[in-house]
Amino acid sequence: MFHLHIRRVSRGHAKGALSRLDYIRRQGRYLKRGDVVRLVVDGAMPDWALGDLAHLWRALDHEPMRINARILYSVEAAIPRALTPQQQNDLTIRFAAYVARMSAGRPRRGVLPHVLAIHEGLRTDDAIAGRLPNPHMHCLFSTSINDGVSRPVKLWFRRANPVEPKLGGAPRSTYIGQIRWLYRVREAWARMANAALRMAGLPATLDHRSHYARGLVQLPTKHLGPKDAARARAGKPSRKASQNDAIRRFNAKLEEAQAMHRAAAQRFKKAQRSEEEDREILKEALKRARRNVHRILEAHPLAGGMESLLGSAAVLLVCRDASHPVLDIKGDGIRGLLAEVLREVGPVWNPMRVQNRIWLIEPDNGDLLVIGPGFVASEHARLAGVVARVAGALRLGRVIGYAGEDGRAEVMRLVGAELDRVNLQCDWRDRRTAKPVLPLRP
Repeated sequence: MFHLHIRRVSRGHAKGALSRLDYIRRQGRYLKRGDVVRLVVDGAMPDWALGDLAHLWRALDHEPMRINARILYSVEAAIPRALTPQQQNDLTIRFAAYVARMSAGRPRRGVLPHVLAIHEGLRTDDAIAGRLPNPHMHCLFSTSINDGVSRPVKLWFRRANPVEPKLGGAPRSTYIGQIRWLYRVREAWARMANAALRMAGLPATLDHRSHYARGLVQLPTKHLGPKDAARARAGKPSRKASQNDAIRRFNAKLEEAQAMHRAAAQRFKKAQRSEEEDREILKEALKRARRNVHRILEAHPLAGGMESLLGSAAVLLVCRDASHPVLDIKGDGIRGLLAEVLREVGPVWNPMRVQNRIWLIEPDNGDLLVIGPGFVASEHARLAGVVARVAGALRLGRVIGYAGEDGRAEVMRLVGAELDRVNLQCDWRDRRTAKPVLPLRP
Protein backbone atom coordinates (compact mmCIF):
# COMPACT_ATOMS: atom_id res chain seq x y z
CA MET A 1 0.00 0.00 0.00
CA PHE A 2 1.29 3.47 -0.90
CA HIS A 3 1.04 5.95 1.98
CA LEU A 4 2.68 9.36 1.98
CA HIS A 5 1.37 12.29 3.98
CA ILE A 6 2.46 15.93 3.56
CA ARG A 7 1.58 18.61 6.05
CA ARG A 8 2.24 22.37 5.95
CA VAL A 9 3.11 24.24 9.16
CA SER A 10 2.64 28.02 9.28
CA ARG A 11 3.76 30.58 11.82
CA GLY A 12 1.49 30.68 14.85
CA HIS A 13 0.43 27.03 14.53
CA ALA A 14 -0.51 25.34 17.81
CA LYS A 15 2.26 22.79 17.23
CA GLY A 16 5.20 24.85 16.04
CA ALA A 17 8.52 23.82 14.55
CA LEU A 18 10.15 22.81 17.84
CA SER A 19 7.11 20.76 18.83
CA ARG A 20 7.31 18.94 15.48
CA LEU A 21 10.98 18.22 16.07
CA ASP A 22 10.27 16.84 19.57
CA TYR A 23 7.51 14.68 18.09
CA ILE A 24 9.67 12.98 15.45
CA ARG A 25 12.58 12.56 17.95
CA ARG A 26 10.22 11.41 20.73
CA GLN A 27 11.52 13.97 23.18
CA GLY A 28 9.88 16.41 25.57
CA ARG A 29 6.21 15.64 26.07
CA TYR A 30 6.43 12.87 23.44
CA LEU A 31 9.05 10.90 25.36
CA LYS A 32 6.59 8.24 26.54
CA ARG A 33 4.75 7.61 23.26
CA GLY A 34 5.92 3.96 23.28
CA ASP A 35 7.63 4.10 19.89
CA VAL A 36 11.28 3.43 19.09
CA VAL A 37 13.27 6.03 17.16
CA ARG A 38 15.80 4.16 15.08
CA LEU A 39 17.56 7.01 13.28
CA VAL A 40 17.73 10.82 13.37
CA VAL A 41 19.67 12.60 10.61
CA ASP A 42 19.84 16.27 9.70
CA GLY A 43 21.20 17.99 6.63
CA ALA A 44 22.00 21.41 5.09
CA MET A 45 21.84 23.15 8.47
CA PRO A 46 23.09 26.78 8.64
CA ASP A 47 26.42 27.46 10.36
CA TRP A 48 24.83 28.83 13.50
CA ALA A 49 22.71 25.65 13.98
CA LEU A 50 25.38 22.99 13.49
CA GLY A 51 26.04 22.44 17.18
CA ASP A 52 22.40 22.20 18.25
CA LEU A 53 19.80 20.33 16.17
CA ALA A 54 16.94 22.17 17.85
CA HIS A 55 18.43 25.64 17.31
CA LEU A 56 16.98 26.17 13.83
CA TRP A 57 13.52 24.89 14.72
CA ARG A 58 13.46 26.93 17.92
CA ALA A 59 14.37 30.03 15.92
CA LEU A 60 11.53 29.34 13.47
CA ASP A 61 9.11 29.76 16.36
CA HIS A 62 10.62 32.90 17.91
CA GLU A 63 12.49 34.96 15.31
CA PRO A 64 10.59 37.92 13.75
CA MET A 65 8.70 36.72 10.67
CA ARG A 66 5.43 37.34 8.90
CA ILE A 67 2.61 36.07 11.10
CA ASN A 68 1.23 33.69 8.46
CA ALA A 69 4.56 32.66 6.95
CA ARG A 70 5.03 29.02 5.99
CA ILE A 71 7.93 27.88 8.12
CA LEU A 72 8.23 24.17 7.28
CA TYR A 73 6.69 21.16 5.55
CA SER A 74 6.36 17.71 7.09
CA VAL A 75 6.55 14.57 4.94
CA GLU A 76 5.58 11.17 6.38
CA ALA A 77 5.71 7.85 4.57
CA ALA A 78 5.48 4.15 5.40
CA ILE A 79 8.73 2.34 4.60
CA PRO A 80 8.55 -1.10 2.90
CA ARG A 81 8.96 -3.55 5.77
CA ALA A 82 10.40 -6.21 3.45
CA LEU A 83 13.67 -4.26 3.32
CA THR A 84 16.35 -4.73 5.94
CA PRO A 85 16.86 -1.90 8.48
CA GLN A 86 20.03 -0.75 6.70
CA GLN A 87 18.26 -0.72 3.34
CA GLN A 88 15.42 1.26 4.89
CA ASN A 89 17.88 3.79 6.33
CA ASP A 90 19.67 4.25 3.02
CA LEU A 91 16.37 4.66 1.17
CA THR A 92 15.01 7.37 3.47
CA ILE A 93 18.31 9.31 3.60
CA ARG A 94 18.49 9.39 -0.22
CA PHE A 95 14.86 10.46 -0.43
CA ALA A 96 15.23 13.29 2.11
CA ALA A 97 18.37 14.60 0.37
CA TYR A 98 16.61 14.55 -3.02
CA VAL A 99 13.53 16.40 -1.75
CA ALA A 100 15.72 18.99 0.00
CA ARG A 101 17.55 19.76 -3.26
CA MET A 102 14.48 19.59 -5.49
CA SER A 103 12.37 21.82 -3.23
CA ALA A 104 14.75 24.75 -3.70
CA GLY A 105 13.04 25.30 -7.03
CA ARG A 106 16.06 25.69 -9.30
CA PRO A 107 19.21 23.58 -9.80
CA ARG A 108 22.32 24.71 -7.92
CA ARG A 109 20.28 27.26 -5.97
CA GLY A 110 20.85 25.56 -2.64
CA VAL A 111 19.37 22.97 -0.27
CA LEU A 112 16.59 23.18 2.29
CA PRO A 113 17.63 22.49 5.89
CA HIS A 114 15.94 19.29 6.96
CA VAL A 115 15.84 16.61 9.62
CA LEU A 116 14.84 12.96 9.19
CA ALA A 117 13.66 10.46 11.81
CA ILE A 118 12.73 6.78 11.35
CA HIS A 119 10.30 5.13 13.79
CA GLU A 120 10.12 1.39 14.23
CA GLY A 121 6.35 1.57 14.47
CA LEU A 122 6.07 -0.94 17.34
CA ARG A 123 3.18 -0.54 19.79
CA THR A 124 2.04 -2.45 22.87
CA ASP A 125 -0.33 -4.76 21.01
CA ASP A 126 2.15 -5.75 18.30
CA ALA A 127 3.95 -8.39 20.37
CA ILE A 128 0.64 -9.90 21.50
CA ALA A 129 -0.86 -10.00 18.02
CA GLY A 130 2.39 -11.15 16.43
CA ARG A 131 2.32 -8.31 13.90
CA LEU A 132 5.39 -7.25 12.00
CA PRO A 133 6.88 -3.80 12.67
CA ASN A 134 5.47 -0.87 10.74
CA PRO A 135 8.53 1.33 10.09
CA HIS A 136 7.85 4.84 8.87
CA MET A 137 9.74 8.08 8.39
CA HIS A 138 9.18 11.71 9.39
CA CYS A 139 10.94 14.50 7.46
CA LEU A 140 10.86 18.20 8.33
CA PHE A 141 11.89 20.66 5.61
CA SER A 142 12.43 24.33 6.36
CA THR A 143 11.22 26.72 3.65
CA SER A 144 14.42 28.79 3.91
CA ILE A 145 17.15 27.80 1.45
CA ASN A 146 20.73 27.25 2.59
CA ASP A 147 22.53 28.83 -0.37
CA GLY A 148 26.00 28.48 1.14
CA VAL A 149 26.22 32.10 2.34
CA SER A 150 27.21 32.44 5.99
CA ARG A 151 24.66 34.52 7.93
CA PRO A 152 24.01 35.03 11.65
CA VAL A 153 20.73 33.87 13.13
CA LYS A 154 19.36 37.42 13.35
CA LEU A 155 19.91 37.92 9.62
CA TRP A 156 18.81 34.45 8.47
CA PHE A 157 15.06 35.11 8.64
CA ARG A 158 15.04 38.59 7.14
CA ARG A 159 14.06 39.41 3.57
CA ALA A 160 16.55 38.12 0.99
CA ASN A 161 18.73 40.54 -0.94
CA PRO A 162 19.29 39.16 -4.48
CA VAL A 163 21.90 41.84 -5.27
CA GLU A 164 23.97 41.47 -2.10
CA PRO A 165 23.07 38.04 -0.63
CA LYS A 166 25.29 38.56 2.43
CA LEU A 167 23.34 41.66 3.45
CA GLY A 168 19.95 39.94 3.31
CA GLY A 169 18.34 36.87 4.73
CA ALA A 170 18.22 33.35 3.33
CA PRO A 171 16.05 33.09 0.19
CA ARG A 172 12.68 31.43 0.64
CA SER A 173 11.49 28.60 -1.57
CA THR A 174 8.41 29.48 -3.61
CA TYR A 175 8.35 26.06 -5.25
CA ILE A 176 7.74 23.96 -2.14
CA GLY A 177 4.06 23.46 -1.46
CA GLN A 178 2.92 23.78 -5.08
CA ILE A 179 0.80 21.01 -6.53
CA ARG A 180 3.53 20.02 -8.98
CA TRP A 181 5.97 19.82 -6.06
CA LEU A 182 3.55 17.47 -4.32
CA TYR A 183 3.35 15.24 -7.39
CA ARG A 184 7.14 15.16 -7.69
CA VAL A 185 7.54 14.17 -4.02
CA ARG A 186 5.04 11.32 -4.37
CA GLU A 187 6.60 10.12 -7.61
CA ALA A 188 10.12 10.30 -6.13
CA TRP A 189 9.17 8.18 -3.11
CA ALA A 190 7.48 5.52 -5.25
CA ARG A 191 10.39 5.45 -7.71
CA MET A 192 13.11 5.24 -5.04
CA ALA A 193 11.25 2.68 -2.93
CA ASN A 194 10.60 0.46 -5.97
CA ALA A 195 14.28 0.72 -6.96
CA ALA A 196 15.31 -0.35 -3.46
CA LEU A 197 12.90 -3.29 -3.59
CA ARG A 198 14.21 -4.41 -6.98
CA MET A 199 17.82 -4.18 -5.78
CA ALA A 200 16.86 -6.41 -2.85
CA GLY A 201 15.34 -8.95 -5.25
CA LEU A 202 11.77 -8.13 -4.22
CA PRO A 203 8.76 -7.18 -6.38
CA ALA A 204 8.21 -3.43 -6.83
CA THR A 205 4.64 -2.83 -5.66
CA LEU A 206 4.39 0.92 -4.96
CA ASP A 207 2.40 3.18 -7.28
CA HIS A 208 1.95 6.85 -6.49
CA ARG A 209 -0.79 7.39 -9.06
CA SER A 210 -4.45 7.71 -8.13
CA HIS A 211 -7.03 5.05 -8.95
CA TYR A 212 -8.36 7.30 -11.71
CA ALA A 213 -4.92 7.76 -13.28
CA ARG A 214 -4.33 3.99 -13.15
CA GLY A 215 -7.68 3.26 -14.79
CA LEU A 216 -9.13 1.53 -11.71
CA VAL A 217 -12.81 1.82 -10.88
CA GLN A 218 -12.48 0.56 -7.30
CA LEU A 219 -12.86 3.09 -4.52
CA PRO A 220 -9.71 3.75 -2.46
CA THR A 221 -9.78 3.02 1.28
CA LYS A 222 -8.86 5.56 3.93
CA HIS A 223 -5.62 5.42 5.91
CA LEU A 224 -6.42 4.51 9.50
CA GLY A 225 -3.33 5.56 11.35
CA PRO A 226 -1.90 3.81 14.45
CA LYS A 227 -4.76 4.62 16.84
CA ASP A 228 -7.62 3.59 14.59
CA ALA A 229 -5.69 0.49 13.47
CA ALA A 230 -5.15 -0.56 17.10
CA ARG A 231 -8.84 -0.02 17.88
CA ALA A 232 -9.80 -2.13 14.85
CA ARG A 233 -7.49 -4.95 16.02
CA ALA A 234 -9.08 -4.74 19.46
CA GLY A 235 -12.57 -5.21 17.97
CA LYS A 236 -13.59 -1.58 18.40
CA PRO A 237 -13.60 -0.23 14.86
CA SER A 238 -13.63 3.51 14.35
CA ARG A 239 -15.64 5.47 11.82
CA LYS A 240 -12.82 5.20 9.23
CA ALA A 241 -12.57 1.45 9.77
CA SER A 242 -16.33 1.08 9.24
CA GLN A 243 -16.09 3.15 6.10
CA ASN A 244 -13.24 0.98 4.84
CA ASP A 245 -15.33 -2.15 5.46
CA ALA A 246 -18.17 -0.65 3.42
CA ILE A 247 -15.73 0.33 0.67
CA ARG A 248 -14.27 -3.19 0.57
CA ARG A 249 -17.74 -4.73 0.29
CA PHE A 250 -18.58 -2.36 -2.52
CA ASN A 251 -15.28 -3.12 -4.27
CA ALA A 252 -15.92 -6.86 -3.92
CA LYS A 253 -19.32 -6.49 -5.62
CA LEU A 254 -17.73 -4.28 -8.23
CA GLU A 255 -14.98 -6.86 -8.84
CA GLU A 256 -17.61 -9.57 -9.22
CA ALA A 257 -19.50 -7.44 -11.76
CA GLN A 258 -16.25 -6.73 -13.58
CA ALA A 259 -15.42 -10.44 -13.66
CA MET A 260 -18.83 -11.15 -15.20
CA HIS A 261 -18.29 -8.34 -17.69
CA ARG A 262 -14.83 -9.65 -18.60
CA ALA A 263 -16.21 -13.17 -19.06
CA ALA A 264 -18.99 -11.85 -21.28
CA ALA A 265 -16.47 -9.78 -23.24
CA GLN A 266 -14.26 -12.84 -23.70
CA ARG A 267 -17.22 -14.87 -24.92
CA PHE A 268 -18.15 -12.09 -27.31
CA LYS A 269 -14.57 -11.82 -28.61
CA LYS A 270 -14.41 -15.59 -29.01
CA ALA A 271 -17.67 -15.60 -30.95
CA GLN A 272 -16.46 -12.63 -32.98
CA ARG A 273 -13.21 -14.42 -33.80
CA SER A 274 -15.13 -17.54 -34.75
CA GLU A 275 -17.42 -15.47 -36.95
CA GLU A 276 -14.45 -13.74 -38.56
CA GLU A 277 -12.79 -17.12 -39.16
CA ASP A 278 -16.00 -18.46 -40.72
CA ARG A 279 -16.22 -15.31 -42.84
CA GLU A 280 -12.64 -15.75 -44.00
CA ILE A 281 -13.29 -19.41 -44.80
CA LEU A 282 -16.37 -18.40 -46.79
CA LYS A 283 -14.41 -15.67 -48.59
CA GLU A 284 -11.73 -18.18 -49.55
CA ALA A 285 -14.37 -20.66 -50.72
CA LEU A 286 -16.04 -17.95 -52.82
CA LYS A 287 -12.69 -16.93 -54.27
CA ARG A 288 -11.93 -20.54 -55.19
CA ALA A 289 -15.38 -20.97 -56.70
CA ARG A 290 -14.99 -17.73 -58.65
CA ARG A 291 -11.58 -18.81 -59.92
CA ASN A 292 -13.09 -22.15 -60.98
CA VAL A 293 -15.92 -20.36 -62.80
CA HIS A 294 -13.39 -18.09 -64.49
CA ARG A 295 -11.41 -21.08 -65.72
CA ILE A 296 -14.59 -22.70 -67.05
CA LEU A 297 -15.79 -19.54 -68.78
CA GLU A 298 -12.39 -18.80 -70.29
CA ALA A 299 -12.49 -22.21 -72.00
CA HIS A 300 -16.17 -21.95 -73.00
CA PRO A 301 -16.98 -21.95 -76.76
CA LEU A 302 -18.76 -18.60 -76.45
CA ALA A 303 -15.55 -17.05 -75.07
CA GLY A 304 -13.80 -17.18 -78.45
CA GLY A 305 -13.96 -14.93 -81.50
CA MET A 306 -16.78 -14.45 -83.99
CA GLU A 307 -16.14 -17.78 -85.69
CA SER A 308 -16.48 -19.59 -82.39
CA LEU A 309 -19.65 -17.64 -81.63
CA LEU A 310 -21.18 -18.46 -85.03
CA GLY A 311 -20.36 -22.13 -84.58
CA SER A 312 -21.50 -22.49 -80.96
CA ALA A 313 -24.26 -19.99 -80.21
CA ALA A 314 -27.87 -21.07 -80.57
CA VAL A 315 -28.88 -17.40 -80.60
CA LEU A 316 -26.59 -14.51 -81.55
CA LEU A 317 -27.59 -10.87 -82.01
CA VAL A 318 -24.93 -8.47 -83.30
CA CYS A 319 -25.22 -4.67 -83.36
CA ARG A 320 -24.92 -3.10 -86.83
CA ASP A 321 -23.99 0.36 -85.55
CA ALA A 322 -20.19 0.47 -85.07
CA SER A 323 -20.45 3.69 -83.04
CA HIS A 324 -22.92 2.30 -80.54
CA PRO A 325 -21.77 2.91 -76.93
CA VAL A 326 -22.39 -0.71 -75.97
CA LEU A 327 -19.32 -1.60 -78.01
CA ASP A 328 -17.19 -0.11 -75.17
CA ILE A 329 -17.23 -2.77 -72.46
CA LYS A 330 -14.48 -1.09 -70.40
CA GLY A 331 -16.24 2.25 -70.14
CA ASP A 332 -19.87 2.98 -69.32
CA GLY A 333 -21.27 1.02 -72.26
CA ILE A 334 -22.47 -2.37 -71.03
CA ARG A 335 -21.78 -1.55 -67.37
CA GLY A 336 -24.02 1.50 -67.48
CA LEU A 337 -26.90 -0.59 -68.83
CA LEU A 338 -26.27 -3.64 -66.66
CA ALA A 339 -28.94 -2.65 -64.13
CA GLU A 340 -31.57 -2.49 -66.88
CA VAL A 341 -30.35 -5.83 -68.22
CA LEU A 342 -30.77 -7.45 -64.80
CA ARG A 343 -34.28 -6.03 -64.51
CA GLU A 344 -35.16 -7.67 -67.83
CA VAL A 345 -33.70 -11.13 -67.09
CA GLY A 346 -34.71 -11.27 -63.39
CA PRO A 347 -32.88 -11.20 -60.05
CA VAL A 348 -31.72 -14.84 -60.20
CA TRP A 349 -29.08 -14.09 -62.84
CA ASN A 350 -25.61 -13.26 -61.53
CA PRO A 351 -23.27 -11.06 -63.61
CA MET A 352 -19.57 -11.90 -63.85
CA ARG A 353 -16.88 -10.24 -65.92
CA VAL A 354 -14.34 -12.52 -67.59
CA GLN A 355 -11.80 -11.04 -69.98
CA ASN A 356 -13.65 -8.50 -72.16
CA ARG A 357 -17.12 -9.98 -71.74
CA ILE A 358 -19.88 -10.07 -69.18
CA TRP A 359 -21.48 -13.42 -68.42
CA LEU A 360 -24.96 -13.75 -66.95
CA ILE A 361 -25.25 -17.01 -65.02
CA GLU A 362 -28.54 -18.52 -63.87
CA PRO A 363 -27.34 -20.95 -61.13
CA ASP A 364 -30.51 -23.03 -60.80
CA ASN A 365 -30.66 -24.20 -64.43
CA GLY A 366 -27.02 -23.64 -65.37
CA ASP A 367 -28.00 -21.27 -68.20
CA LEU A 368 -25.46 -18.81 -69.63
CA LEU A 369 -25.75 -15.54 -71.50
CA VAL A 370 -22.66 -13.75 -72.75
CA ILE A 371 -22.59 -10.04 -73.53
CA GLY A 372 -19.62 -8.76 -75.47
CA PRO A 373 -18.74 -5.61 -77.38
CA GLY A 374 -21.81 -5.19 -79.55
CA PHE A 375 -23.35 -8.67 -79.28
CA VAL A 376 -25.51 -10.93 -77.08
CA ALA A 377 -25.36 -14.72 -77.36
CA SER A 378 -26.60 -17.91 -75.72
CA GLU A 379 -25.88 -21.58 -76.31
CA HIS A 380 -29.51 -22.61 -75.63
CA ALA A 381 -32.30 -21.97 -78.13
CA ARG A 382 -34.85 -21.80 -75.28
CA LEU A 383 -33.25 -18.53 -74.17
CA ALA A 384 -34.08 -16.75 -77.45
CA GLY A 385 -36.64 -14.52 -75.75
CA VAL A 386 -34.19 -13.66 -72.94
CA VAL A 387 -31.49 -12.78 -75.48
CA ALA A 388 -33.93 -10.47 -77.29
CA ARG A 389 -34.92 -8.73 -74.05
CA VAL A 390 -31.24 -8.18 -73.19
CA ALA A 391 -30.64 -6.71 -76.66
CA GLY A 392 -33.53 -4.34 -76.07
CA ALA A 393 -32.21 -3.35 -72.65
CA LEU A 394 -28.79 -2.66 -74.19
CA ARG A 395 -30.50 -0.53 -76.89
CA LEU A 396 -28.57 -2.25 -79.63
CA GLY A 397 -30.84 -0.77 -82.32
CA ARG A 398 -30.85 -2.54 -85.69
CA VAL A 399 -29.18 -5.94 -85.16
CA ILE A 400 -28.07 -8.91 -87.23
CA GLY A 401 -29.37 -12.24 -85.97
CA TYR A 402 -27.90 -15.70 -86.25
CA ALA A 403 -29.69 -18.86 -85.18
CA GLY A 404 -28.66 -22.49 -84.94
CA GLU A 405 -30.07 -25.27 -87.06
CA ASP A 406 -32.29 -26.71 -84.34
CA GLY A 407 -35.52 -24.77 -83.91
CA ARG A 408 -34.41 -21.90 -86.13
CA ALA A 409 -37.94 -20.90 -86.99
CA GLU A 410 -39.01 -20.89 -83.32
CA VAL A 411 -35.93 -18.88 -82.34
CA MET A 412 -36.61 -16.30 -85.04
CA ARG A 413 -40.26 -16.06 -84.00
CA LEU A 414 -39.47 -15.54 -80.30
CA VAL A 415 -36.74 -13.00 -80.99
CA GLY A 416 -38.88 -11.14 -83.51
CA ALA A 417 -41.79 -10.92 -81.09
CA GLU A 418 -39.60 -9.52 -78.31
CA LEU A 419 -37.88 -7.04 -80.61
CA ASP A 420 -41.19 -5.86 -82.01
CA ARG A 421 -42.27 -5.09 -78.47
CA VAL A 422 -39.39 -2.60 -78.11
CA ASN A 423 -39.47 -1.39 -81.74
CA LEU A 424 -36.17 -2.99 -82.77
CA GLN A 425 -35.35 -4.58 -86.13
CA CYS A 426 -33.36 -7.77 -86.83
CA ASP A 427 -31.81 -8.96 -90.09
CA TRP A 428 -31.45 -12.75 -89.97
CA ARG A 429 -28.54 -14.30 -91.78
CA ASP A 430 -27.14 -17.75 -92.29
CA ARG A 431 -24.23 -18.56 -90.00
CA ARG A 432 -22.15 -20.22 -92.71
CA THR A 433 -22.79 -18.02 -95.73
CA ALA A 434 -23.79 -14.77 -93.98
CA LYS A 435 -26.62 -14.46 -96.54
CA PRO A 436 -30.04 -13.22 -95.50
CA VAL A 437 -32.39 -15.97 -94.36
CA LEU A 438 -35.59 -13.89 -94.52
CA PRO A 439 -36.30 -10.66 -96.33
CA LEU A 440 -35.36 -7.53 -94.39
CA ARG A 441 -38.19 -5.86 -92.58
CA PRO A 442 -39.32 -2.61 -94.05
